[in-house]
Amino acid sequence: MRRIHVALLAVALTLPACGGAEEMDPSAKAEKIKNDLAEADTRFRNAKEADAEKLYLRVLDLDPSNAKGLAGLGRVRMSSKNYTKAEELLTKAAANDPQDAKIQATLGSLYDTLERPAEAATAYGKAFSLDGNDSQYGLSYAINLKKSKQYSEAEPILVRVSELDPQVQFVWTELADVRRELGRLDEALKTYMKAQTTWASDKMARAGAAIVYERQGDIRHAIDEWSHYIRMDCCSEFSNNVAKKKIMELKVPDSQLQAENKSTKAPPG
Repeated sequence: MRRIHVALLAVALTLPACGGAEEMDPSAKAEKIKNDLAEADTRFRNAKEADAEKLYLRVLDLDPSNAKGLAGLGRVRMSSKNYTKAEELLTKAAANDPQDAKIQATLGSLYDTLERPAEAATAYGKAFSLDGNDSQYGLSYAINLKKSKQYSEAEPILVRVSELDPQVQFVWTELADVRRELGRLDEALKTYMKAQTTWASDKMARAGAAIVYERQGDIRHAIDEWSHYIRMDCCSEFSNNVAKKKIMELKVPDSQLQAENKSTKAPPG
């Protein structure tokens, strides 16, 4: 009997002195949630997902509806490729705090990963409407509109992003792509040239310009642009399966070149 009493006393000593989360002082509870979220975000950024997960779960134990805690745990699930659970958590987080642009953008990133561009565009569009100065939100919004073939809707967003930050990578190429799809080839070509001068490393600006030149019947310049692309990217799948094949398709036979040279040099009349 004495052993039972001793065991019960030992258990009692290990129990927390205070009550559960519902009994915490509200200000102390809010401060703890704030600190745990900050630490969890830091751990996640430093690729310590397991540590971050424990902290996000602790936040949700204190406040099950906490949007930032739900979103943080959603990011952890995304990193482990548990996309079904990530979508559940992020959707709930967005519903609990629809004014948080970062949560909306994270949801957009998930849909982008899942190749669901229409839903990604909706989420990124909400993020951009909440934070209209974030050029990356706007760019991601427009890219997913383009993927959804909503070219007319994407164009003004890309123009706005280019005005916010003319140096943001890929905005000019994306804008040129949209204008090309809308059939405005001259305007698209000028925009590809802008992309090439703004970001010399933007190889897709070369590919886009090559496509426009070919559609305009300017085969020589199309070959030049594809050749430039290959010099920038010699061996990727796109280079091997698209760029190099295009050059072979477009290449003018030597006999045709000789005939063109003769006709050019021939005197009139």
